[in-house]
Amino acid sequence: MHVPLELLTAGRDLTEPKISPDGQTVAFVQRWRGAAAIMTVSVDGGAERALPPDPVPGRGTSGGCFDWHPDGTGVVYAAKGGELWWQPIGGRPEPITELERECRAPCTDGSVVVFIVDEAEVWEVQLGSGALRRLDDGVDAFCFDPELAPDSSAAVWQGWSPPDMPWDAAHIVTCVLADRTWARWRPEGAAVQQPRCISAGNTAVVHDASGWLNVYVDAKPVLAEAFEQAGPTWGMGQRSFVLSPDEKRVALCRNERGFGRLVVVERSTGAVTNIGKGGHGQLSWNGNTIVALRTGAVTPTQIVAYDLSDPDIKPPRTVLAVGPAEGWQQFELPEPEVIEVDGLFARRYAAGNGKLLAWVHGGPTDQWQADFRPRISYWWSRGWDVLVVDPRGTTGHGRQFQQALNGGWGRFDVDDTAASSRMVTLRAGQLLQRVW
Repeated sequence: MHVPLELLTAGRDLTEPKISPDGQTVAFVQRWRGAAAIMTVSVDGGAERALPPDPVPGRGTSGGCFDWHPDGTGVVYAAKGGELWWQPIGGRPEPITELERECRAPCTDGSVVVFIVDEAEVWEVQLGSGALRRLDDGVDAFCFDPELAPDSSAAVWQGWSPPDMPWDAAHIVTCVLADRTWARWRPEGAAVQQPRCISAGNTAVVHDASGWLNVYVDAKPVLAEAFEQAGPTWGMGQRSFVLSPDEKRVALCRNERGFGRLVVVERSTGAVTNIGKGGHGQLSWNGNTIVALRTGAVTPTQIVAYDLSDPDIKPPRTVLAVGPAEGWQQFELPEPEVIEVDGLFARRYAAGNGKLLAWVHGGPTDQWQADFRPRISYWWSRGWDVLVVDPRGTTGHGRQFQQALNGGWGRFDVDDTAASSRMVTLRAGQLLQRVW
């Protein structure tokens, strides 16, 4: 059965689910028919409600659109036109800034909002008075993902400057707000992302000093392993890990050679609990509930809630919202098989008719994991094998593989794509000869 073209263009994009401070509501961003909205839904599921704003949405596992007020009465969001607005639940939106510039990634403690301007500056605005202050020192060409310390004494963010990209040598900046002093840090030969302030003045980050993007809390790896626990910084608001409210556990997203998995790690013992297969991202945690964006090769993109209240059972999953339109359930979509030979990596969606499409991700520093990708399903349903190639420069296979494309753009990646295609074609030909 052919996947109809109309099914590819139907549905909506979902991103940035965040559970409310009281743990009862999940807000998320949808993009549908060219318009975006912040939606809310009960953490137990049910009817969705739209807030009035027209925000600037993230994409996929990136965000940077909004933040809950700590008392749960509303959200601060980045609107089309570039300004920040306050949206009370059940009320009318009110402007916060009038900078006439591009404001993104708000983070609020209820009295101030820290945010990014033009992807290059970090600012603070006082809620109520509207008083503005620039926080960064202007040294970095790019600034992403500001976070406030729990006691509001400091802010942290990610910074970097060309010729480096964020996956080459990004660092974290800590700004003491009282006297506006700065400190920068990154391990030598590594890049840092997703800085978070936690209790006792400590910071949680992701960096690849070990050769793999792993989560670190208080300078210690949560789960040191040869798997990536984050993706490259292509946009603001990636949340591939989250601490439990008591900070004793960490939920993190593992990339297992292109296949995703969500796990929870006990910081004191290192014990790992498998929460669920599939690509996960945009994590938030309140009480015994983890909320995430979830997808997979045969799983249409959805927002889910996991209930961790009973440690003796696998956490039950509740689907809160689905992005793609109804109709995909009638197709028995394939899981890709992993191809790994001579240092080359790929995933093959096999139709078995002797026709091959090689699909190369953009970037080139990126990766197309085994996520829900309607275009792949469209061609597969028409008898094409689809080979998703991870040439040199792809993330998900460690820093050395990701950096191996430097100086060889357009050459090494083309060579790897051609070699992977030949390898799969040869394997298919040998199989056909044996069957014949």
